[in-house]
Amino acid sequence: EYFLGAMMLGWSLLESRHDVVLLVTSDVPACYRSALQLVYTHVVEVDYLRMNADLKQDGIYGPSSRLFKRPNKTRFANVFTKLQALSLTCYERVLFLDLDVWVRDVERVDRLFEQLPAPAALQRGENPGATLGCPVPYEACWRGYARKVWVEEDGKTYREHHPAFEQASGINAGVMLLQPSAALLQFLKEDMSEWDHPGHYATYMPEQEYLGRMLAVLDTEYVEEQYAARANADGGWSVDRVGGYQDGWNSWGGSTWSGRAREGERRGEALPTLHPGWRDASRAKRRARRSQTGAPGLEGSALSAGRDEAALGLSGED
Repeated sequence: EYFLGAMMLGWSLLESRHDVVLLVTSDVPACYRSALQLVYTHVVEVDYLRMNADLKQDGIYGPSSRLFKRPNKTRFANVFTKLQALSLTCYERVLFLDLDVWVRDVERVDRLFEQLPAPAALQRGENPGATLGCPVPYEACWRGYARKVWVEEDGKTYREHHPAFEQASGINAGVMLLQPSAALLQFLKEDMSEWDHPGHYATYMPEQEYLGRMLAVLDTEYVEEQYAARANADGGWSVDRVGGYQDGWNSWGGSTWSGRAREGERRGEALPTLHPGWRDASRAKRRARRSQTGAPGLEGSALSAGRDEAALGLSGED
């Protein structure tokens, strides 16, 4: 169901100077992967990090259900899988992007990737005077919640209450600059799977709150909101979220297309809406970009500052 979003994101990054790497799980069909390879430098399979894999049998870890509000109904049961971006240790750092992101200005995203130290992300909530790249102290996740007030139609002023032990701010995990590390990934897997961990509590956006706490300890840098903007925003920002939950539309399309794709898959057909010019167009855009910059074939959504292709186990056709 996320195929169209993945294709749109990959296409929007074709002119990047860096590798564009898509992480997929084992249930993504081969016909989808073949199409995705037209717009991504590498398509890399990773394991799910599923909610409630608490027993840690055979070395398999997953986030404790204690991290989730309404765990039996949450749509984010597999959202911690995005932490697998830390497994890309063939890269010095990666810029993680959710699939509902559309890049409007690749050059600005490349600069974001190249100039900031990792980890970096957009801090949610109020941060007066913050500028691109300034440090976000750990304490910023816990203070200032009392400033959040609003006025209802009846004219009364209301203040949102928050338990004292819960955090007041965090990050938007849809755009994150990370430094891959097998050791850090293993630590996070073990930590998030602990059922009785005193620092675990339920939230509706569990991976954001969890990473906000954990990465803040590593001195997270501030990413300006123009780099992680919501849908329908004006002003030519370099990254927009498309298909936010307010209007119910997603960049990967509606149920009609999804139904056709699944039916075609059952019959063993190729993807029904893939235009035959995608391959040539995507290659042409990459070649044009490289000839302008002199970059040796580096693209970007695991945007790399250095790579080891043998470690990926894959090589691009270009």
